Amino acid sequence: MPRAWPSTAATAGAIVAPALAVTALPGAVTDALIYQREAILDGELWRTLTAHWVHLDTTHLLINMAGLAAVVLVLGRFLSPVRLLLATALGGIAVSLGLFLLAPQLDWYVGLSGVVSGIWAAAALHGSLRRDWLGFAAIALLAAKLAWEQVQGAPVSLTEEMSDAVIVDAHLYGMLGGLLAVPLARLWRTAD
Repeated sequence: MPRAWPSTAATAGAIVAPALAVTALPGAVTDALIYQREAILDGELWRTLTAHWVHLDTTHLLINMAGLAAVVLVLGRFLSPVRLLLATALGGIAVSLGLFLLAPQLDWYVGLSGVVSGIWAAAALHGSLRRDWLGFAAIALLAAKLAWEQVQGAPVSLTEEMSDAVIVDAHLYGMLGGLLAVPLARLWRTAD
């Protein structure tokens, strides 16, 4: 394990902690945190950030946490804490901005899966820039997953588990935000 891995794992825990905390909040509070297009148009801009930590139910939360854990366990050697936080922030912003600009018909959105795609993309790109075979493999797998989702939609097994459809475009937008994290992280010497 690289020296930065324990702090990267701790940072991943800090990313998950708000999602866990939100589950304990009353419904009226979580309703004020979700991405809701009309509310954002009315000036409630915080929803573009907080929506990623709200989940439909425990199953949705566990799926997103498992995805983040898998990315950090497999690709964590390519993620410094700074790179992880940048990928999280830029992935979340890209998801919300993409949905707002490119999916005006979408009334609401919740979940961390788009952000997880951004973290995956940032780690895979950094690994491939280091000419590591795992980085190349992770990019290929992510590209295949996103292409499949764009053509076929989310796997039926996932959508059956959750009461609402998975918004696969969030994964695509999150990936784009995650890719931006790599050059920005390189601006800070501490990230590499």
